[in-house]
Amino acid sequence: PILKFIVRWSEDYLMREEIGRMEVPLERPICGKGSNIDCTVPGLQPGLVLHFEVAAVTEAGVGHFSAGTGEVVCHCDKPGLPKPPTCKETTKSTFVLEVEDTAEENGSPIFRYELRYDLSPMMLRAVMMTGGMKCIREAGASGPRVFQHILAGLEKRGPYYFQTRCWNAAGISPWSECSAPLLLKVSEPARLAAVTLVEADSKTSLIVKYIQAGDLGAKYGGNIIDYELRYARKEKYLEDPDAGVLNLEESGGSPDQVGLLRWPAPK
Repeated sequence: PILKFIVRWSEDYLMREEIGRMEVPLERPICGKGSNIDCTVPGLQPGLVLHFEVAAVTEAGVGHFSAGTGEVVCHCDKPGLPKPPTCKETTKSTFVLEVEDTAEENGSPIFRYELRYDLSPMMLRAVMMTGGMKCIREAGASGPRVFQHILAGLEKRGPYYFQTRCWNAAGISPWSECSAPLLLKVSEPARLAAVTLVEADSKTSLIVKYIQAGDLGAKYGGNIIDYELRYARKEKYLEDPDAGVLNLEESGGSPDQVGLLRWPAPK
């Protein structure tokens, strides 16, 4: 009776270099013909083209291997998990993001990377970027392929979290882990409009009005911390952008100098 079977496989139909072989045990010995035995060959790489042969084992030993099956193609699978993107450049409103193509192809070449972002690592309101990331470097001596996306026109400083996923013929990979939190660069506030006179409060004081730069914190990074007001007896004294003495009257400065007042921004 047949006690078990041996299956071997190779990319070469002549089996000159085996990739692997395995034993297929039987629940009970087989006597005679007509029995169908199923076996599962694990660990094969998707996309491989293989040839299989089988031999029977009895108490007398191992029989001759059968003729080959002909080409058997291992179906490709979706790509593996890609790396999270990294930021290569940051400005006041732009991120330049890149990802190396190191995800497992699983039998089919990767042809597309996509990017999305959110202000929370939970990615509950993620914004999907239109179109795929651009391949800016082909694989070679310098390393794997590199895909890039330039995200411009952002207004909030952040933090921003990014994920990538990739495509092959079998489908789409899972989203990568989140990138490290990214912040836009802080910018100086825009120039404010001129102050306007409200009234002369007394012989020694004036009441002036200014427009708060409330939205600039969100647009250009960080909250407004302080406001400063410069004043002088003559307009020409203000032509020097660096002129200004804080608490001029208290410090005993000359009346021809530029005075400087500073107060914290309203909450």
